[in-house]
Amino acid sequence: MMKRIALLLLLAALLFSVSAFAEDSGTVRVSYLGPEGTYTEEAAQFWFRDGETLIPKATVNDAVNDVLSGNADFAVIPQENTLGGAVVNYVDALIAAENVYVVGEVVLPISQTLMGVPGATLADIKTVCSHAQGLIQSAGWRSEHLPDAEAVEMSSTAEAASHVAKQGDKTVAAIAAPGAASLYGLEVLAENVQITDANRTRFYVISGRPLEADGLTRAAFVATCEGSRIGDIIVALRDAGLETVSIHDRPEGSSLGKYHYMIETENKEGITEAQIEAVRAVEGMRFAGRFNAEEKSSQKKYTLNRVVMLSRHNIRSPLSGSGSLLGDITPHKWFDWTSKPSELSLRGAVLETMMGQYFRLWLEDEGLIPENWKPEDGEVRFYANAMQRTQATARYFSAGLLPVTVVPVERHAEYNTMDPVFNPALTLFTDEYVKDVVAQIAEAGGADGMKGIHAGMLDAIKLLMDVTDMDKSEAYQSGRFGDLLTDETTIKLEVGKEAGMTGPIKTATSVADALTFQFYEMADDKAAAFGHDLTRDDWLKIHSIVDTYTEMLFGTPLIAVNAAHPLLQEIRSEMTAEGRKFSFLCGHDSNVASVLSALQAGEYTLPDTVEPKTPIGVKVVFETWSAEDGENYVRVRLVYQNTEQLRGIIPLTRNNPPVSFDIELPGLERNADGYYRQDDVLERLQNAIDAYDTLVETYDGKDAEMKDAA
Repeated sequence: MMKRIALLLLLAALLFSVSAFAEDSGTVRVSYLGPEGTYTEEAAQFWFRDGETLIPKATVNDAVNDVLSGNADFAVIPQENTLGGAVVNYVDALIAAENVYVVGEVVLPISQTLMGVPGATLADIKTVCSHAQGLIQSAGWRSEHLPDAEAVEMSSTAEAASHVAKQGDKTVAAIAAPGAASLYGLEVLAENVQITDANRTRFYVISGRPLEADGLTRAAFVATCEGSRIGDIIVALRDAGLETVSIHDRPEGSSLGKYHYMIETENKEGITEAQIEAVRAVEGMRFAGRFNAEEKSSQKKYTLNRVVMLSRHNIRSPLSGSGSLLGDITPHKWFDWTSKPSELSLRGAVLETMMGQYFRLWLEDEGLIPENWKPEDGEVRFYANAMQRTQATARYFSAGLLPVTVVPVERHAEYNTMDPVFNPALTLFTDEYVKDVVAQIAEAGGADGMKGIHAGMLDAIKLLMDVTDMDKSEAYQSGRFGDLLTDETTIKLEVGKEAGMTGPIKTATSVADALTFQFYEMADDKAAAFGHDLTRDDWLKIHSIVDTYTEMLFGTPLIAVNAAHPLLQEIRSEMTAEGRKFSFLCGHDSNVASVLSALQAGEYTLPDTVEPKTPIGVKVVFETWSAEDGENYVRVRLVYQNTEQLRGIIPLTRNNPPVSFDIELPGLERNADGYYRQDDVLERLQNAIDAYDTLVETYDGKDAEMKDAA
């Protein structure tokens, strides 16, 4: 703060000597990239706090030209963003204007907000307007929440807000600074739509004369040279005792390979005149001012305290190999899987490592962990089912999350057997319970019950049969697998085992499951579909068979409360464990489906995936946050790699994040930011746990009544 006060005194002295307007009126004039409501205005207000006249301009060049012409004493312009990189207009303007100098720098936290006309909802939005930087910074959020909305670039975020207000169209929204909503009479539709809370923009304060004082720690230079010389220039800067902060380049215009470079440097002990002269002596170098930088506090509303994650394993090979159902039900040869049946594939290993690395970046950005974290005892826990694919998933995720340390992955059962915590087995079992479960499953088929469910799946089953050319398989022709179109499905319930079924839906699910994994593993769409041309809607239809099967056996409420009971206890325990920062529990799609059903999560359909319910590698993420008001909150979301990321093995970064989808818990109240009170979520978890005991009491009582009646 003292540095800034000293600099303002220097700026005042500069104004007194060079600005006739300031001398006559006592008012400092500051041009900035407008209109009102931009982040540039916020930067100007932060730097100039003493009644200066702020003048919004349509472009960066207009703001700079005001200084050159004497119509303004200073200009504030955007320079660089964490996510979007250099603001090209700033580079061009400062390179072209040889008689302006950087005299200050402001770093602002950027929190992008989606806003629309009063009465608009997210479901209405077809077009999103913003500055190029706003569109870049919100790309991940828009791909999740508004995947079909058209993006329209405008000169500034505030201009986008103004445009939406003038249009009065509920289908058009703007991404802008939060204050623009009230300024232009708009309603906030979503907050914090930027990719990461680490989003920052650097702004320059420029003037017609350089500052000349000791203690200024930054200096800007413009270099004009061939690209091959930039390395020599960086060395020259270092030889002069200056460290490079940023470099932005633009073509020089006279020949290929020649560029202008805007270079910012730093010497924390203070830039000296001797250092400036040493750099000026380098061919092609021009001094562009020295200054101090100040960062505005982000004033984060929430602080991340803990993450508990329930993960489905990543891509595996099919559950059965050659000589089994899959090998015989189609005349085609399946993909040459990179692992043994049911085990994590090589692709799955790579994808899970990338997911772990992405969460490492996110946790670092949120301040929960430091870079290259080496956790203390009790701060992390990795616990996975004893199957190879779940144990391996946990190990690969941990390698990405914690690259410089090794953490054990707990296994509480014999290798390649089902751990009771992750085994969705039925531990409550009475005749009345079985009767009610079968009836509850059949409700999805309406008056026709199980036959109705099967009838609703026939189009998907026919497509699956066509793709696999099932009718050309000798085994299918022989009747070995029955008739997938006419046979009946039977629910199979046994004590101590997970719910199952026999019949066409079970058979179709096994084939659809394998075909989906083949689609992920093979780059050639046609080859993945055994020579057929399939659309993404076709793949969705095929996988709907698996989703229906999973929902019937693990999402049915009476089954979910029973099957998820031990895992719900584990999750709640991790959310309250003393000293814990991160927990990773790895199981199966059955675990994800049963836990969400037991928690009475709202209905959802996930975007950007052919598995819109429990996609491969999906994480149910429970995040606990502390707020400025002293309250603790929880956010619950599903995080998963989209289809292109899975098939292309595309690295996950801040600019290319996995898909994030917030889960609703009907009956619980969200705050304005979409978070639930922690006590409410813990109570919901406890209620789901207690619901098992209620089931036991209910059905043990019914069973006793039946015996008495007999």
